[in-house]
Amino acid sequence: MKKIYILLICLILFTSCSVKNNQVDLSYSSSSYKMLDVLIKKNIGISPKKGIAYITTSEKRKQLSSRAAFISNSVNAFRIDFLSPTGLPFMTFSYNNKKGYIKNNDKVKIYSNPEKILKLITNIEIPAEFISILICNGVPIIDFQTADTDESGSKLILKNNKEKAVYSQQSNGFEITYENKNTHSKIFIFIKSNHFKIQSSDYSLEFTHEFIQPLQKISDNKIFILTR
Repeated sequence: MKKIYILLICLILFTSCSVKNNQVDLSYSSSSYKMLDVLIKKNIGISPKKGIAYITTSEKRKQLSSRAAFISNSVNAFRIDFLSPTGLPFMTFSYNNKKGYIKNNDKVKIYSNPEKILKLITNIEIPAEFISILICNGVPIIDFQTADTDESGSKLILKNNKEKAVYSQQSNGFEITYENKNTHSKIFIFIKSNHFKIQSSDYSLEFTHEFIQPLQKISDNKIFILTR
């Protein structure tokens, strides 16, 4: 991922026209360079992490909270173990860049569409890779074909054929509005240091770090694969 971000920075610094790649135009407006550069540099510093967090899901007046252990490679794989009051996991949710897994009472269900699991747990449709990045204090950046800003110049707008993401930098973090044409979904993401919140029209998910530890690397990617 770092190589991709470095390449994008080079494009921002040295490209003043559209770039053709597989017959797709990558178009940047001059006003979007600075904001895109901020996002890319923010993510260059993120690394794999593990730790403990509080996770809260809300539906109107209903609210459920759980302590959880987590590990993420900061790119496209993560695992969350929801902990009982005794500290033992009672449910595990994992994603390994190919499949999603839910383990509950020693029973494992495997899903080829990990976003389906996220919706089952949180009632919110969001790309699974977003969670991998958010857990590690990063800002998810969609694969985009165009980059522009709004009329005020304060918001960055990234688009591709099916997605649109609007980014704004706040004094204490970032806000993202994400839309997906295929799923007809729209969500809002609020990012602060060691905390993020994902909000849809009726539901929300909050993730707050209690303890977080950087990892140089994850030696065994099998940790993200749950077996029966």
